[in-house]
Amino acid sequence: MIHRENPAYNRSADGETPTIANLKYGFYDVTLTIEDDNGATATDQMFFSATGLKGDFNFDRNVDGDDLVEFADKFGTSD
Repeated sequence: MIHRENPAYNRSADGETPTIANLKYGFYDVTLTIEDDNGATATDQMFFSATGLKGDFNFDRNVDGDDLVEFADKFGTSD
């Protein structure tokens, strides 16, 4: 899974039942490749949107005063 804005959030998994958890909020491009017992492969791609908590601007899964600081740093204006 490739995060569209921050490569540090990229994730991968393999095996018979791959699982990816604790995704960061954002948009991902996902590629799934399957291999059968004979070595033949098939690949498919999709787009995925991971939503987070509303107001969790620093992505720590906790909405608190730190999020207000993060919001002000990113979107605040000075007059």
